[in-house]
Amino acid sequence: MAEWIDSNGLSLRNPPHVPTWLGFTDTDTPSILDLAFANMAMEIMRQLGEIEISHKESLESDHTALILNIYPINSLAIIPLPAPKGYQADPERRDSWVKEFVMSLPLCLPYALEHSTAPVDPSVICRGVMAQESLNSLNTMIKEASRKTLEPKCVLDPRGVDWWNDACSVAHTLAHTASPCKE
Repeated sequence: MAEWIDSNGLSLRNPPHVPTWLGFTDTDTPSILDLAFANMAMEIMRQLGEIEISHKESLESDHTALILNIYPINSLAIIPLPAPKGYQADPERRDSWVKEFVMSLPLCLPYALEHSTAPVDPSVICRGVMAQESLNSLNTMIKEASRKTLEPKCVLDPRGVDWWNDACSVAHTLAHTASPCKE
């Protein structure tokens, strides 16, 4: 099956590790049964939006709904940019971010507060933690402090500004459907 998919230029559009079948009983194990594929032309022309897996829209089925937007090549619809990742830095929230971050530090670090809320695993000695594990832990603490204290970045919609017109829509669509330049 995988060879046939590859030989026909198809790519899987489902988000990774998101079940599409839930079952109706507690003993059912959620599975990925429903798949959405796109051909190479759709991928190159960027005519497909992201696939959304929706339990709410599944009409009481044990299968989830796969929802996607299709942007025809001759449409003036604005192809949305991918959602930005991260958070908006806000100088006014600096102190609350620092407090949240410091409170998440493990007690075994010399600069952690005595009343840190981070759980302590006695089997882990901070000096013996591998570098990659430490970096992963630090990244998790930064993301968690940001999630708790900052607003997430959002995609700006240029259509809301006074100067946006049909010519802007055409230019935007052409820019996002242009083939990449090969040198």
